[in-house]
Amino acid sequence: MLLRSGASDADLRNLISESVAAKEPGHLISRPGFQQPQRAMYQIGG
Repeated sequence: MLLRSGASDADLRNLISESVAAKEPGHLISRPGFQQPQRAMYQIGG
């Protein structure tokens, strides 16, 4: 949304920083209840 609305570089930097800070550490694979995705990473471009 920000890119399409003409956000500034500072706005984009803030969004990226907030998103990275909110991300949980690790991949959560070892947590109880983890469900393996239907598609592998290579299938989604990861």
